[in-house]
Amino acid sequence: MAWRAIEEARPGMMLEGDLVTPQGRRLLRAGASLTGSSLAKAVAAGVTRVDVRDDAPDASPEALAAARDLARRRFLLTNHRHSAVREAARAFVQVAAARHRPEELREMTGAYEPDPDLKVEASGPLDGAALVQGEVRLASLPAIFFEISEALGDPRSSSSYMADIISKDVAISARLLRMVNTPFYGFPGRIDSLSRAVTIIGVEQLVSLAQGISVITAFEGIPEDLLDLKSFWLHSIMCGTLARLLASHHGIANDERFFVAGLLHDIGRLVVLRNLPERALEPLQACRVKPQSVTQAEMEFWGTTHSEIGADLMRAWKLPQFLEHLLRYHHSPSVSPVMLESAIVHAADFMANALGTGRSGDLYVPRLDKAAWELLSVTPERFRRLALEAENQSHQIMEAFFDEA
Repeated sequence: MAWRAIEEARPGMMLEGDLVTPQGRRLLRAGASLTGSSLAKAVAAGVTRVDVRDDAPDASPEALAAARDLARRRFLLTNHRHSAVREAARAFVQVAAARHRPEELREMTGAYEPDPDLKVEASGPLDGAALVQGEVRLASLPAIFFEISEALGDPRSSSSYMADIISKDVAISARLLRMVNTPFYGFPGRIDSLSRAVTIIGVEQLVSLAQGISVITAFEGIPEDLLDLKSFWLHSIMCGTLARLLASHHGIANDERFFVAGLLHDIGRLVVLRNLPERALEPLQACRVKPQSVTQAEMEFWGTTHSEIGADLMRAWKLPQFLEHLLRYHHSPSVSPVMLESAIVHAADFMANALGTGRSGDLYVPRLDKAAWELLSVTPERFRRLALEAENQSHQIMEAFFDEA
């Protein structure tokens, strides 16, 4: 028998005793294996610890030492004295030491050693406007997207009419239904039709999700030789999940908008990758030459950033201005015209990078905006709960988005 804090529990662990809520409601019987879904439900129900069989040994001292060394490199650019940064680094060390052998951790640490043979030369500034226009021509959104947007602006549109429009696109409809049946929403019964999904979730929320899925669809088929797209989307989903949870914590309506903003926050990188793949490598390689953030390197080599390019794409595609603002300012929330909303996506991106769930290209964990974090009032305990809940949900959503079965 081994009682563990809920944030230390992982899918696959077997229960020694029943998993029960503080009110005494049983979620799982003794002998069952924990899943991402059951852990998410336990966290939502206020469970703080779980009784599991202690069959697997804790991380070895060697693995912990290697994980701490890796964390020192990853968090090099952050404000180390900030409590959130320390909590994030602590969580990363625990997870990394449990998941990887010491030699694997040392190999990952080697990526931070400066490469004296790597020469990176700027090819001149990127024309962000031209790049976005080229992307608009190259990757048209599904036709259903524009029908959705038009219907949303028509006060005569009913929920059933909106569901009928979305149903025309089989792929988007299937992804939406798979997603609303994940623990992300936690509905007790299965939702088997879009009309019911619209009724339960709401028109604006479902449309926000449909818009996000439409953009993902537009970027399918990008070669993965320069970027691990599965890892990219896992990071993006983790960011979106955290953003939604933070927005919900603050009582902000239509928190699906925040999920979509987090999902798309790094889309500008894919724009460059598809249009100018050789230029996409420049800032990534520059970070191997000297420690710096990818955003700094982008300004040096491109004269613009993935944030600006992504925001300009949102404008070109006539997506809500809300998304444009949140993409543009997700690295600089303090100067955003919607600071609280931008702070939410900024904090979510920091947490996703810090915890190491997926990767979008950043070698180093981005610096945390102190004012933005203080605006959200996230305690260390809340941080741990958010991290666990978001990681469990993110893998479920990843399957819903990309498993075509």
